[in-house]
Amino acid sequence: MIKIIAFLFINMWAMNYAIGASGYEYSLIEKPNQKIHIVKIDLKQYSISLVSAHNSVFGREKVGDIAERENAEIAINAGFFQIGGNEDGRPTGTLIINGQIFGLRTTKHAVFTIKNNEPAVQVWHPKVEIKMGNFQVVPTAYNKFANNSSIILYSDKWGTSTLTAFKNRNEIIISKQKKVTGIAPHGNNLIPPGGYVLSLPKTYDTSLLKIGVFAEFKEENGYNLFDKSTSAIMGIPFLIMDGIINEKLPDSEKHARTAIGITENGKIIIAVVECMYTKTPGSLTLKEIQDILLKKKLSFNELKAAEVKKILLEELSESNNSEGITLKELANFMSEQGCISAINLDGGGSSSLYIHGKYVNNQIGDKDEANGLEVVRPVSDAIIFKKKQ
Repeated sequence: MIKIIAFLFINMWAMNYAIGASGYEYSLIEKPNQKIHIVKIDLKQYSISLVSAHNSVFGREKVGDIAERENAEIAINAGFFQIGGNEDGRPTGTLIINGQIFGLRTTKHAVFTIKNNEPAVQVWHPKVEIKMGNFQVVPTAYNKFANNSSIILYSDKWGTSTLTAFKNRNEIIISKQKKVTGIAPHGNNLIPPGGYVLSLPKTYDTSLLKIGVFAEFKEENGYNLFDKSTSAIMGIPFLIMDGIINEKLPDSEKHARTAIGITENGKIIIAVVECMYTKTPGSLTLKEIQDILLKKKLSFNELKAAEVKKILLEELSESNNSEGITLKELANFMSEQGCISAINLDGGGSSSLYIHGKYVNNQIGDKDEANGLEVVRPVSDAIIFKKKQ
């Protein structure tokens, strides 16, 4: 019997602390008031890719559901996104998958890029000029709801139509072959499959533009945004670049976080930090209080109010055993793991690490979302890893 218990204990420890598999290693680092899940992945044996929820700008999926749909062994949450309303799931920054733009921030920002299975952390400042004959324009945004002054380039990842106001817009329809196939004096036009619609304020005169001319997408900074080999996701902020830790990182506000980094020999390091948001005795329900006392074989009738409070504080102190991590602490940790580049991805209630069919980290909703309850938040996109055949 003792041998059986010992065997089970050893194997449980191996499952939780060192899931050995060819090509990757998992470990859980437990420090005082901190839990950090680490995965080290060899890209010689694994492919890495970005995946969008539902292959669309809008909508969300759980990381585990994305992993199962894509037959991925390992998956983490990735970019930042809108929650709720008519923009639910829309990326708030850059998201490019195989040259298809879901979102693109035009101001300077950090990105995690993947090209031909080679990852990198870079700082981008994209600028694309679209030239059609003698007409040329620079979009101010991509796949976003338009305002009166915005110049938006819509792809079919946005939906079937631009959803722009019918009045006060001119729209240019561009085919998959990048040929102008229509010029509409109004908004809310259909987006061609694989093509684009360029939506402009009425102040832009399109009368000289002719149907049939080709649209030339000229990039100023050479990121090859529309190339099929390009995938990129915005991170806020970069933690390490070219071996140097970002000196502007704040050392306050501890949260659950997800980070991805690259070592000098090209291996991937993933860090997912838990944060168990602290509860107070006053935030507990009557049933929660009763359950705590019942576990200790006590009841209200046997205790004074001060004694109940002391018991609750002790119990909450024991259960709140992971307080998250600051961005500065996270950068230092990734550097200690051997990363020469690293970036912070979406965190809080989004932080998810899924390995071989199960979530490894405890997922706790943000204070304003679920009051510290266990939730699995659907996300906009994920980074997945598949074993090479």
